[in-house]
Amino acid sequence: MSAPVSPAPAADPAERVFTWPLVVFLTLVAAVVGQGLLARLRQPDLPGAVRLLGDGDLDGDERRPVLERVRALGAGDSGSFGNWAALLACIDLADAPGHAAATAALGGEPWRHLPSAAEARFLHLGNPLLGNVLAAAVAEGGGDRAAARTRWQQVAAQARMMGKPFPAELAAAALTRLQ
Repeated sequence: MSAPVSPAPAADPAERVFTWPLVVFLTLVAAVVGQGLLARLRQPDLPGAVRLLGDGDLDGDERRPVLERVRALGAGDSGSFGNWAALLACIDLADAPGHAAATAALGGEPWRHLPSAAEARFLHLGNPLLGNVLAAAVAEGGGDRAAARTRWQQVAAQARMMGKPFPAELAAAALTRLQ
């Protein structure tokens, strides 16, 4: 004979599903997830975007939206920092019209309107080619044509190796101008 089946014990009405340790844990999880979402969705200002690119943590698909943000914010800036940031972002994005607009905003001769050394710290935007473009402009602005030619030759070589025709064209034009 089988033993009689006893009915399941009735749930104690005083038993709670959300205990204090569970509520604290879920609150912490929600805070961490919320903070991550805010950091991902938040749009940095121009110096923040330049710093974000310049620290080198962004790669490939992550770089492009931030470069586009730098281009957009820099184009509307009245100072040399913003226009230089836009100019360099346009080189990286191969945006010739944007580059022409940023060059025009800098008086047609960007090397005459350089940002301060503190502002230029991250203006390479995490790209050695752009760092050489900036160094060439600094040399040219300082009257050191030989150093400027050397830097533009480096830009031309890097552009060839990376398969980027737009910076190669800019380097060729600069080398012609500096002869």
